[in-house]
Amino acid sequence: MASVYTEIDNEYLQLNNTVGVHWRNGLENAPVNPVTSGMQTVFSDDFKTMPSISKTGIGATYASAKVDEARGGMFGWAAFEDRGGTNDPFSIADNDFMQLTTTYHPTGYVRDDYWKQKVSTGYLSSMDQAGGGFHTEGGRNQYFEARMFFGPNPGMWPAFWTLTANGYVQNAYLANQPSDELDILEGSMGTPNGYQIAWHPWGYDKPAAAGYDASKLGGGYQINLDTPPFNNVNLALCFHTLGVYITKDMTYYYCDNVFVNQHKTLPFSWQYGNYFILNPALSDHYGIKGNSSDPFEIFEVPGGFTRYGNESNTYIDWVRAYQDAPGTVRFESNSSIKALSGDVVSVNVSRNDAAAELSGSYHVRSWR
Repeated sequence: MASVYTEIDNEYLQLNNTVGVHWRNGLENAPVNPVTSGMQTVFSDDFKTMPSISKTGIGATYASAKVDEARGGMFGWAAFEDRGGTNDPFSIADNDFMQLTTTYHPTGYVRDDYWKQKVSTGYLSSMDQAGGGFHTEGGRNQYFEARMFFGPNPGMWPAFWTLTANGYVQNAYLANQPSDELDILEGSMGTPNGYQIAWHPWGYDKPAAAGYDASKLGGGYQINLDTPPFNNVNLALCFHTLGVYITKDMTYYYCDNVFVNQHKTLPFSWQYGNYFILNPALSDHYGIKGNSSDPFEIFEVPGGFTRYGNESNTYIDWVRAYQDAPGTVRFESNSSIKALSGDVVSVNVSRNDAAAELSGSYHVRSWR
């Protein structure tokens, strides 16, 4: 007789085993993406100790707020809090991970300088408000990657992204500066089976961007992790390594060293270089249905952020960046070909002027 059952709920149980072997944790165990062969590592942080963090980032390793606005810009329903403050979201877990804690404070507002958020969270920018800190150099091939783990709370909106290095508040020419944003991961934990990558050209109505048509440059793509290439493991089940590889003509995205998409390189991400940002945030897509005066008035709804309590943790194992020496030439392609077993594929190889003198043996790899 067949069993009959009714599903009444589903949930994620996340446990942190602090004994035994630290499997694959740390930069010392990080796999290397082959595209970085020959590149120089120009930034790395394995978060075994707490880095220096301040709101502006000036004189510190990271800024804890956006660096393109003097008061530290804001987005989402969780306020970005400072290191060392009353609602400090930063901690080092197990001497191994940066833990960014997102907390709902139901008894009072956390911040009233933007839109009276009752949720606090953390934000890490590698560049500061004076243009210092870390960013890659313009005109070079570059690669950014981070290994991250995400709390399952619906409403969480974690991200790993880059902005062009011209976008800092003390840039005297900021008002005339366009900017390119590359979202290496934009997650929505209400639907953790996948995530989005996106590329955004901002401020292309400014004279510095004359000649570019922004409507033809932006785009996005949805990655499904519930597939064999990713072992059917979604965002809430394990760590994932996210990466972006920027070359002069093409930009490529990776998850767990698996290529997921590409697009033509946005002009200012190549011209100016980029800095990276790591943050959890809180979206209004799940569990927030309030009015304009208090969007949190019915925040505690079934299926919302608070189904796992008033707190969610995002963990960063490590982050690193590479870049090539100026003038380094790499082969690129703006198309991909899929073929079935037994198919014959013809490949025409052409070289631009910079690559004309390159010679050697080439290996073509096929996979299924």
